[in-house]
Amino acid sequence: IRTEQSRPVEALDLVQDAAERFTWYPFFRCELANLHLQLGDERASRVVYEELAADRFGALPRDNEWIFALTLLSPLSVRHDDLEGASILYELLLPFADRLAVGHSEGSTGSVARALGIVATGLSRFDDAEKHFAFAIEHNERMGARLWTTDTQVCFARMLFARDAPGDRERAHALLNDALRTCRSLDL
Repeated sequence: IRTEQSRPVEALDLVQDAAERFTWYPFFRCELANLHLQLGDERASRVVYEELAADRFGALPRDNEWIFALTLLSPLSVRHDDLEGASILYELLLPFADRLAVGHSEGSTGSVARALGIVATGLSRFDDAEKHFAFAIEHNERMGARLWTTDTQVCFARMLFARDAPGDRERAHALLNDALRTCRSLDL
């Protein structure tokens, strides 16, 4: 008998197994670090993240999924308070700000500018974050990626709340209201 509570454990077991079997494929290790964090095991997430971040993220092959892997790791760098890693990721991703991050069969993380906005926020580079998020929203909307648009709106709102400059709270609420409308329209 499977329960809702057993699904996260099953997912963790599957991703852990894939990460161990396909060591040459960083997607699984990126997802493993993220899944550990989602399940509340920050220590395990940090261990996997630090393995991937070693030598300026040199463990990641520079292949057709390199940008995708970097965008998966960007939020983790911020969550683990790795300012050096966040700075490196920003530097590595910046030339690709106008691109989409796509894993061949895994999917997409939307506009690379979204990951840049997340990292810039973590580095307290709020003006840069604002530009990246604004571009990412437009970019994701143009390609019809409603969920990535919504996710970017939420990240942008968090940045505005953190910066808390005049008018930021109102803009953040507007972004969150737009995101909520989209979620409701998609029955999420």
